Amino acid sequence: MRDESKSEAPISGELAGAAAAVVNSRAADKLANAVAGLVQVPQNILDYIAGPKRIAAVEAARAEGALAHARAQAEATLESARAQAELEKLRAETAEYLLDHEMRRTLNRRAIIAEAAKALPPPSTPVADEKVSPDFVHTFFDEFDGISDPVVQRIVGRLFAGEVVKPGSYPRRTLRVLRDLESSDFRMFTELCRFSWNLGGALAPLVFNLADEIYRKHDVTFANLTHLDSLGLLTFDPLAGYALPELPAKVVVTYATSVVLIEPPKTSSNLSTGKVLLSDAGKRLAPLTNAEAIPECLDYTVAKWTADGHKVTIVTPLQKPPSQPQG
Repeated sequence: MRDESKSEAPISGELAGAAAAVVNSRAADKLANAVAGLVQVPQNILDYIAGPKRIAAVEAARAEGALAHARAQAEATLESARAQAELEKLRAETAEYLLDHEMRRTLNRRAIIAEAAKALPPPSTPVADEKVSPDFVHTFFDEFDGISDPVVQRIVGRLFAGEVVKPGSYPRRTLRVLRDLESSDFRMFTELCRFSWNLGGALAPLVFNLADEIYRKHDVTFANLTHLDSLGLLTFDPLAGYALPELPAKVVVTYATSVVLIEPPKTSSNLSTGKVLLSDAGKRLAPLTNAEAIPECLDYTVAKWTADGHKVTIVTPLQKPPSQPQG
């Protein structure tokens, strides 16, 4: 009887050696090419092809990949935490800004309302039954509750009081002009309004010759008038000027508390009103300045009109304003 195990062993060894020789050369390349693109090759085949050293290298690579993945996840988690912390900081800063912003606007609204209360007329003054439009109120505070300058708030409060007394007195275009004015602009405009006469129910600042001392003394200059013109408060014509045409035989005008009677000459019925003409917004805002009269302005203007040929009579002299209490 033949011992098959002894005869098969050399054959198996030879086949294994032959297979290993083949696998380790061209067949390995062909196998790699054959399985290229497959999702996964059975692990036992890869292990068989690779050999012990290659298997260890693969395992080490896998471990390194797992470590790199863990590091990436940790870094992503850290970056996410940083982003969240930055987001929380941004939210806190935004909340602080909005709170400060709204508090300032609330304080400004209170200040404006307080100025409006001061500017309300005495009880004997007629007040319209019509309510102030909610649209006006919202538009008004949208325009002005960002202003903290006390000078501007005073004028704005007077305007609001005037709208309460007579709704519809101040259109939106007037609000827009007022919104763009700085406190220095108000002071400049107020100084000009000290030369204002009431001509037929409308205030008109009379500026005849800028070289005259009375204007230089009160800072009514070419530059300032040009600036007020650019703000939409008036039109400044330094050359031709303006005049009231075709006056009646007698016309009454006033300057502060003084009443003046003018009788034009037969040769000309035009009354010169100087180089400045208030815009619609300027006419509406001029009374809000509460500009004080200039005592010498009355005599200066009467002399100017008299030199033009008019007969000018001061019917009621200028009265001094009541003295203000000190302190």
